[in-house]
Amino acid sequence: MTNTGYVKKPCKICGKVVTAYNSSRPALCSAECRRLNYNKLQLEYKERHLGSKQSLPCTICGKPDVLLTRRTDRAVLCSDECRVEHKLRYVKKTAEERTKRIPAPCVECGKETLTPAYRGVPLCSSECRKARKSKVVARQRIEKLCKICDTPVVVYNGGNANAYCSDECRQIGKIENELDHRERTRPPRVERECSECGHPVLTRRKSKCVTCSPECAKAYRKRYNEEYYEARHPTVIRPCRVCGVDVETRKKTPICSEECFLEEKTTQAREWQRAKALKLHGPMPSCGICGVQLKRRKSEYCKECKPPPTRRPKPPKPPTGPMPSCVTCGIELSRRNGRYCKECNPLLRSDPPQDCIQCGKKIEGRRASARFCSDECLRLRNIERSKEYRQSARGIETRRLRRKNRKHKAHTAAREKWWENQGGKCYLCGLEIKKEHLHERGWYHLEHGMPRSRGGREITGLACAECNIAKGKRTVEEYLASDKSEPPNNPLTRYPDWGPFDWASIR
Repeated sequence: MTNTGYVKKPCKICGKVVTAYNSSRPALCSAECRRLNYNKLQLEYKERHLGSKQSLPCTICGKPDVLLTRRTDRAVLCSDECRVEHKLRYVKKTAEERTKRIPAPCVECGKETLTPAYRGVPLCSSECRKARKSKVVARQRIEKLCKICDTPVVVYNGGNANAYCSDECRQIGKIENELDHRERTRPPRVERECSECGHPVLTRRKSKCVTCSPECAKAYRKRYNEEYYEARHPTVIRPCRVCGVDVETRKKTPICSEECFLEEKTTQAREWQRAKALKLHGPMPSCGICGVQLKRRKSEYCKECKPPPTRRPKPPKPPTGPMPSCVTCGIELSRRNGRYCKECNPLLRSDPPQDCIQCGKKIEGRRASARFCSDECLRLRNIERSKEYRQSARGIETRRLRRKNRKHKAHTAAREKWWENQGGKCYLCGLEIKKEHLHERGWYHLEHGMPRSRGGREITGLACAECNIAKGKRTVEEYLASDKSEPPNNPLTRYPDWGPFDWASIR
C-alpha cells in the first residue's frame, strides 16, 4: 500500500533528508534542530514587533544614550529612581486633571457653572440633573412587528432591530440567529467522496479524510495507523542480539526466536544474582592453586586444578569355608551369624508354665516365659520393693545425703545473697568478707539475730566465724552493748597460722 500522507523532506536547519508529513510545516530531524528553529523564530519575532534599538536621553534626569527597545514607549527611563519619579509625576498630573474645573453653560437652564473638565455634559444643580435624566428615559417609542409571530410590539426607538412579543418568541429568535450566524460563518457543504469506500458525502470538512459512516472511519484510522507505523519504522535486516542470525524486523535490537528470548532472560537473571551476591557476600573466591576466579563460592579448585576424587575402599568379601555348628547339640547351622539351631534356641523353646511371683497363679499362653501374670501384679511388686528399699540402710543414707545437698545449695544461695546486701562486710564487726572463702567451712557463718537456743529461726546476716562464736547465746543488741575490747576465745586469734577451723567438729 502506497503512503500518500508522508514525503521525503530536507531538514530546515541541517539539511538532512527525513520522512515528514506532507504539509506546509518545515521538517526538523532532531530535538537539537527543533531548539535552534525555536530560537530563530524568537529572534525574528522580536525584530518584527519590538523594532530596532534606539539611544535617547532619559526623560527625568536627561542622561544621554538610553536604549529604547519598544516603539510604544512614551518615556525613556534610565534607572529605577527615574521610573518611580515618572510614576509620581503621572499620578500628580492625573489628579490635577480630575480636579480641574472650567466655566460652561448648563445644558438645561443655561446658567454659567464650573464643571469638571472630564465630564461631558455640564449641569449646574441636582434639579437639572433630574430633568436631564427624565428626558433621557422618556425617549420616543415606536411600534414594530414581532419577528416570529408578526404581533405589534411597542419598543424604544434606536434599540435592537429585532422585536419580540414574548420570551418564547425571543428564545426561538435566538436559535434562528445562531443558525444563521453558523451558516454565514461556516464553509458551505460540498459533495466529496468517502476516503475508504468512495461513496459521495456532503461535508464541510476541508481535510483529506472524509468518511461516510463510523465503520469507514474505523477502517480508515486503522489503515492510517499502519501507514504511519510503516513510515516511522521501516522493515530492515538486523542481527539477533543473542545468536547473531539476520532477522527481518522493525526493532533496533531484535530477537529471532523464543529460545533466544529465554536464553537472554536466563542470562539476565544470572547476572542479577551475581550482582546481588557480590553486594551481600563480596567478590567470588579464587582457585587455591592457579588463582583463577571461581564460579561457585563453595568450591576450592577450578576444573583444571581439581584433584581426582578418592575412591572408597571395597567392601570385604563374604567369608568362605565350612558353616558353623550349634553350641548346644553340634548340628551344622544354615546361617553363619547364628549360634543355636531351632530346637536349641532358648527364645523359640516352649518352657513349662511358671507361677506368678506376686499372686501365685500359673502363667499360660503368650506370657509363659514372664514372671508376672498381669501389669497390676507388676505394679504391686514394684510398690513393695520401693517400700523395702526405703526401710533399708542404703535407702535411709541416700535420703539423708539428698537432704544435706538441698540444704547446702540453699545455704550457698543465702550466703551469696547476704554478701551482696551487706556490701561484702561482716554485719557485726564491719571487716571485709573475702568471696573466695565465702563457701568454705569455718570462715563465715549465717547469723541468727535471735539465737536458735532461745527460739530464733530467722537469718539476719552473714558474720565472721569469730564474731558469731563470741556472740554465743546472746542477741545482737546484747552483744553490741557488751565490752568487746578483748578478743574472743578463738583458736584462730591465738594461732593465726592454723587457717580456717571446722568448729562444727568440736561440738
